Amino acid sequence: MFFDRIRYLLHCYYFGLVYHILLMVGVHVFLFWFVPYCDNRPFNQNCFAQIWYFFKAVYFLLSAYQIRCGYPGVLTTMYVFPQYGKLDRVLTKCYRIIPFLAEVKTLMDYVFTKTTLTRSEWFNFQSIYAEVYDLECSKSEKDSVRGALQECCDKFGWFIGLVFVLIIIFGPLFALYIGITVLGVTNNPMQVSMKISLGSFEPLFQVVADSDHIKVWTETEFENFRQDLSISKNAEEFVKDFGYRQIVTVTVGGESKRIWTISPPQYELLVDRLSPNNTKPVRLLFEWTLTNDPAVTDIVTSYGSNSVMLEQSSEERKHLYQLLKQTKRINTTDSAIIMNLFPQYVHSQSTSSTVRPAYNLYQGTGKTFTNVRLTLRRNDSFTWWRVFDDSTPKEKPNLQLTIFSDKVSHPHWDFIVSMGWTTLYLSIVLAVGGLIRQSCGSTSTIMFQELPNVKRILELCNDIYVAQENSMFKLEELLYAKLIFLYRSPTTLIKWTKPESLKENENELNNSSQDVVATSNAAPSNDAAPSSNAASNDDAPSNDAASNGSGCCCCC
Repeated sequence: MFFDRIRYLLHCYYFGLVYHILLMVGVHVFLFWFVPYCDNRPFNQNCFAQIWYFFKAVYFLLSAYQIRCGYPGVLTTMYVFPQYGKLDRVLTKCYRIIPFLAEVKTLMDYVFTKTTLTRSEWFNFQSIYAEVYDLECSKSEKDSVRGALQECCDKFGWFIGLVFVLIIIFGPLFALYIGITVLGVTNNPMQVSMKISLGSFEPLFQVVADSDHIKVWTETEFENFRQDLSISKNAEEFVKDFGYRQIVTVTVGGESKRIWTISPPQYELLVDRLSPNNTKPVRLLFEWTLTNDPAVTDIVTSYGSNSVMLEQSSEERKHLYQLLKQTKRINTTDSAIIMNLFPQYVHSQSTSSTVRPAYNLYQGTGKTFTNVRLTLRRNDSFTWWRVFDDSTPKEKPNLQLTIFSDKVSHPHWDFIVSMGWTTLYLSIVLAVGGLIRQSCGSTSTIMFQELPNVKRILELCNDIYVAQENSMFKLEELLYAKLIFLYRSPTTLIKWTKPESLKENENELNNSSQDVVATSNAAPSNDAAPSSNAASNDDAPSNDAASNGSGCCCCC
């Protein structure tokens, strides 16, 4: 393509012929010898090679016909779009909408054309010519009569076309949203584990809940829960995004599944860290881990945590210190109450491995994080911890965690979601929206887009092409300066683009007014006539005066 354009611009007859022969021989050698050798299939059994060869044959035919006919003496207009009709306008629009194609063609024309214009001037000239060509094509379609209403089929055609484009653009996006949210798959956890640790020491409490301890809510429970949250708008908005099948409650026993295996030196160090004499705060951490079905989601494991800082003067720290100091007492009933240790409601997101507390359920509802009681149990061989929910009786240690899980996309949608097609699709939607908004018009372009008659501007552009082809570079500069002056002078541009009918009416009006004035002011003597003619000649400005007054000798 590049070589074809170069030889077309430079009028290289012999180069074009040699290039055509070499390319034709190379294509046939490639298709009939090289491709069958690599593919182990003959050419007549390779459908893709046959299709490509068909288009290359059409290209060779057109290229040979162009070489036979020769190159035009003046490259003024485009060969493919020589007329100013509706089809030519549509084809030109499609050609210019292809990214970088028009820019590359314009730059190649500038490189391989002898001209005195700079690169910016050349691009301005090509942009002016493209806009004027489009205006001429659009004016050729509008042969309407004054006062005539627009046809309904034309208006409704544009409306239906715009609706069709919107359906094509937003239809797949809406289907994707429905597929992920409404038709998505419930992603409730299969296993939940909880852990309580104190600083960097051995965890105090560890427990795991399997599917037997995970209960899905019923519709009645969900409706009662929604009624309780009616006092908070944020809580209601949060719950609206879930169905009752997306909410589960995990109930685990308060007895730790693992014994507390801490070494005596670490035990003494922990007691020292909690002692009232130590001013450093100690962090008490509650962690929860959710394990999901790998057949449903790619995020199999998700985590969440909440921590409480035990300052030197806090009551929780004093109670823990007293529990650890009672090493000789076995199965003591003393406990340490930890305020707001973990959230009762958490939110498991479909696109994140972090399970955060459902903060919307705590805003305006009076709900707070769960308070727990820690109790240390010992026998002759082992030591372990018990954890009580503050709202449950002491003899039944357990913990409850309610999980709100987002739906995940169906496995059939995973290809679209995982490969990033959604972001690419949104960028295409924004690009198409920008093009549609540009086509609706702008007030800043009215002066240059609403020109009634652009034939004289087209003739001026063609004259610039002729001057370039004939190496009349001074004339080229002069004509380009005239073109730029037109776009800088609104008054001159209006005069140049008057409709033909308006010009004919003005000429008829001027002729009739001159006849009336000549008849009514006719003098009996012959000496009076020259004076009237001289007066009329004095009133009309000459071309030289007008050109000197405008400041550019080529604009009148």
